[in-house]
Amino acid sequence: MADTPIGKFGRTYEQGPYGTVHGGAQGKVWNTGRKFEIEIEGQSVVAGLLEEEAPRTCEAFANMLPLEAKVLSLRWSGDGFQTHHPQLEKMAADSELLMENFTTFAGRGDIMFWVRDRGLFFCYNYMHSRGITGEEPPNLFAHVDPQYYSVLYEMGLKIYKEGEKLMRIRLLE
Repeated sequence: MADTPIGKFGRTYEQGPYGTVHGGAQGKVWNTGRKFEIEIEGQSVVAGLLEEEAPRTCEAFANMLPLEAKVLSLRWSGDGFQTHHPQLEKMAADSELLMENFTTFAGRGDIMFWVRDRGLFFCYNYMHSRGITGEEPPNLFAHVDPQYYSVLYEMGLKIYKEGEKLMRIRLLE
């Protein structure tokens, strides 16, 4: 058996089917409720709401859809992409969203809402939510269906390499 490389900070790094996996972070496969579709430049993934874990965030998000917004790469905290949009600001204010099911560590497929800055974050590999002031936990409220992990990873890399993209999210019946 080959040795697993040890990175600069003592974490293991392995090459997985969707890129490098940091410290063995695989994420949790959640039991999800209502489904929604995320489409970026002709590629789509399906995700489900974590309605038992984050009921207020899920309800506010579902009621706000559809959403069309630009997404940007997120590399400060790990491998993800993000969007901030006035519709998200209104959603948070109208629903008086607070912290629920919050975390600072995310795995592949996790989708989070950052209450403080009213942003959506999509994790395609591994993420530790932090900023210049330290850890900044978002609400983990949805998860991409594992069968779409490879597409999610391709989306994330494309945004990272090419820059801003237009994303559409719609609730599925």
